[in-house]
Amino acid sequence: MLCLLVLGGCKNELNEIGKEVQISEQQSQTATSNFLTTKDEVKVVNGRLVFANQEAYNRIVAQLANMTENEMNTWENTIGFSSLRTYNISNIASQVLSNIPPNYQTLLNTKGEYQIDTSIIWFNSDGYAYIIENADEKLLKKLRSNPKNSSVRKMSFGIKNIPIKKTSDGLITANATIPGGSIDARYQYQYNYGGITYKMVFEVFSYVQPALGPYGWGYANDLYTAVKLEYRKNNGTWATAGETSTKTIAGRSYYITCAGETFSGGYFGGTVSTAGQGYYVRLNSYSVASSSPASWNVSIDGRYYENVPIHNQTYVVDPATW
Repeated sequence: MLCLLVLGGCKNELNEIGKEVQISEQQSQTATSNFLTTKDEVKVVNGRLVFANQEAYNRIVAQLANMTENEMNTWENTIGFSSLRTYNISNIASQVLSNIPPNYQTLLNTKGEYQIDTSIIWFNSDGYAYIIENADEKLLKKLRSNPKNSSVRKMSFGIKNIPIKKTSDGLITANATIPGGSIDARYQYQYNYGGITYKMVFEVFSYVQPALGPYGWGYANDLYTAVKLEYRKNNGTWATAGETSTKTIAGRSYYITCAGETFSGGYFGGTVSTAGQGYYVRLNSYSVASSSPASWNVSIDGRYYENVPIHNQTYVVDPATW
């Protein structure tokens, strides 16, 4: 049984942003045919999604979390939008903000932007989301040229890489706290093919990004489990691999707590075959909101599987061994 505990305070001053978008396990299987997006909720303006309010954003990102890659593509086509997610799928070698989960990437344009009411939120590669009030395009342009010297409100987002330790049998495992109280625990299987080093990544991680609540700006906190395939680049960093692999997340149970909220049950996961994208399952059905990035207590078991046919590589892992 995997048991992870991150120590740290978690003020719940923003109450529960997004609780109105709570979905049941049955609703999590809903296809795009039943997913209604109205022009009152979101529209595309100059290539950027503009949401009527935070509640509309919360509802849409929650439903996207339970869609397949093809269903998300259909949703984009229906509203006439081209997202950062589809860009990253088509441009494996030059992905942008690839540490953001697919459902959140679907709501960003290729510049890393979306808008809520009159607030433009720009996600930069420095790990900060910048909030430009009054839809000030001139300020956004100036900010892009020199974000370091700006007084614009900025808030952290995403996941920070953590140290990993290799064992004699080629397995790599690590867990650690990361800035902001987020958590990342992973089990990795590393191998070589054609002179390139690859690794299968089986992980649980917390994703954090800014959210607007009744008391001002705070953080939305989501917990994911995922299966991914990555390769080592010449500069030593890891990037998403483009080879097609079959990924399975078949869990028996999970129990997690965060900011006074408890989520438990079985996975929503199954088996998918994807190229250039991991298989992500969001474990909490709505975002937990807090005035600072939240801490999680996680207990999980199940069966994770990945097969890369072109490499003749397969690995199966149970989180209990993590």
